[in-house]
Amino acid sequence: MAGSRRLTDLSEEVVALVRKHMPDGRLVVALSGGADSAVCAWAAVRLGTNVRAVHVDHGWPASPALRKASLAVAGQLGIDCRVMETQPPIGPSPEGQARLVRYEALEDGMADDEWLLTGHTRDDQAETILGHILRGTGAGGLLGIPRRRGRIVRPLLDVSRAETRELAALLGLPWIDDPTNLDTSLRRNALRREVIPYLETRFNPAFRTALVRLASSLEEDEQLLEAAGQAVPVEIAGPTVRLPAPLLATLPGPVAARVVRRALRAVHDGYPGSSAEVAAILAVVRGGPPTELAGSVRVH
Repeated sequence: MAGSRRLTDLSEEVVALVRKHMPDGRLVVALSGGADSAVCAWAAVRLGTNVRAVHVDHGWPASPALRKASLAVAGQLGIDCRVMETQPPIGPSPEGQARLVRYEALEDGMADDEWLLTGHTRDDQAETILGHILRGTGAGGLLGIPRRRGRIVRPLLDVSRAETRELAALLGLPWIDDPTNLDTSLRRNALRREVIPYLETRFNPAFRTALVRLASSLEEDEQLLEAAGQAVPVEIAGPTVRLPAPLLATLPGPVAARVVRRALRAVHDGYPGSSAEVAAILAVVRGGPPTELAGSVRVH
């Protein structure tokens, strides 16, 4: 009886949080096989939306089990699940390479009128923000994971990982844990399993909540600065990106930096560049000599 009451209370709480951020239109859930994306798919179905799922198989040792779990979750929810197979390229960060090809595959498989939902939770947000702080991020990095980016929506950012796991278990969804999440040689796993628990135990039991609150407090400021940066034209012509140097030289530093990062995303396939690259470009803008960035990117 208590379990039934807890299921009712938790499911209503999660649905209420998700409903506020669910877009109108057809939805595609990125189903990984884990609890977070399983609950995301369940919530979309519960809200009566037109929803299907996609699972990306990276061909890793754990992939067959995750693929099986994704198909089982979709089957239990009564939605279609398409499997897309990818092969992440070899690179310095296997997880980073996998993320790039995963989003590429997911977006390539969407229709123009569909939205992509991912199962990122409040815990993912905290881990992302802390990772950015450790890299010396600017204000934009302190915002963490955007709730919306293009056609990608993350409706569970107000829900904790503990809540998604509990709800998935109470619902009887056939999810599994990705065994690679136990590998603390990976940066995010080390933050999740070692660094954040230590900081919560030693300094602040609500450390994750504090990180998320930090992001929320900066969101309005960031929107204002981003709008100012978006008003500056950036001309993209193939591999060449042109910026209005005289205008950039007169802008406040935070606004100019956002314009430069927009240009770097075009050059680096979505990567906004490092602080050093931004500074190097702005130095040229302000009259410095031509320079060259990583990847043979010439700035003049």
